[in-house]
Amino acid sequence: MKNSYRRLLSLAIALVLILSTAAVLSGCYITRSAKMKLVEGTYELTSYSGDSDWLAERGIKLIMVIRSDGTGYYGYKDNTNKEFVSELRCRFIQDTEDSGKYQFVEVDFTGDGEYHKLGINADWKTQKLGSSTPKWKGNLFQGTAAIDYYVSVGFTRISKKTDRSVLDEHFPGEHQTVVYGTQRYIGTYAYERYDGGIYPEVEGYIPPSPFVYFYLNVDFYSGTAMAYYMLKENEEAKEVEVSAKVTKNEDGTFSIHIGETVGSLLDIDFSRYIRLPHIDTEYMEFRYIGEMTHESIVVHCESAYSSYLAGLDVSE
Repeated sequence: MKNSYRRLLSLAIALVLILSTAAVLSGCYITRSAKMKLVEGTYELTSYSGDSDWLAERGIKLIMVIRSDGTGYYGYKDNTNKEFVSELRCRFIQDTEDSGKYQFVEVDFTGDGEYHKLGINADWKTQKLGSSTPKWKGNLFQGTAAIDYYVSVGFTRISKKTDRSVLDEHFPGEHQTVVYGTQRYIGTYAYERYDGGIYPEVEGYIPPSPFVYFYLNVDFYSGTAMAYYMLKENEEAKEVEVSAKVTKNEDGTFSIHIGETVGSLLDIDFSRYIRLPHIDTEYMEFRYIGEMTHESIVVHCESAYSSYLAGLDVSE
C-alpha cells in the first residue's frame, strides 16, 4: 500500500495512453466491418507503439473479453503494476453502409464513462481491433505543428469465447475482480464524524470523536486497505492493513467490505464517502480526500496529532 499512489497513477496513465483519444486530431482507423459473431470474444493486446515498442519495453500484458451485451472483463499487468482483473463496459457502432455489421467498438476500462474507440478489422481468418493516433509536436498557432509519431494500438482475437476461461488462463490464481464503476472510489478517506445515532436534541450537535485522526487508504486492485488511526484514550499511532473489496447490490448501490465490516460507498453533494457501521443505527463517515502516498498520509497524521496536542487544556 505504500506505493499505491504511484502504482495507480502509472496504471491510469498506461490505460489512457494505450487507448487515448485526447490527441489534437482524431485517430486513424483501418476497418473491415463484421457481424457480431466475428467481433465479440477474447482479445490480446499484441501491439502498442509510439516512438518505440512500448509493449515490449513496459512488459504490458492486457487480455480483454468483450460481449455483445456491453459487458466484459480485462486482465492487466506490466513491469511496475501487479496483475489484476477488472470488469469493463463496451459498446458497438454499426456500419451505416453495411447493415448487420459493426465497424467500431468502444471500451471503458476505468469505469469513468470515457469510452475509447477501436476500429474493427475482421474476417473469417483474423479478427483485429486497432487505432493509430498522431502525437504532435511544435505550436499550432505558430505554424510549427507537425506529427512527431503515431501511437498505434492493436488487439488480436485469440478466442471467440465470451466467458472468463481464456482470460483466467493468462492470469491464473486467485484474483479479486474489480467491480465496474468503483475505480473512482480508490484512494484515501478521512474520518469525518459519527452519524445516524440517537443524540441530544441540540442544534448543531456533533457526537464527540474518540479519534485523534483516522484515515483509510483503499485499493481495490490489490484488494487491501490501510487504516491509519490514533485513539484519544491512549494516543498510540496505529497502521493496520486489512482486506478491501466492493460488491454491487441489486439496486445498483455498492457495499464495501473492510476486513469483516460491511459498509457503503456513497456519493453525496459531489463528494465520495465510505460509511461503516458502529453500533445500532450509528455509523462512521469517511470523506474522500484524494489519492495519497503513504508518506503524505503519515504527514497528515502527524499534523493532526500536533493540532490535537495544541488544543489540549494543559491546566487539567
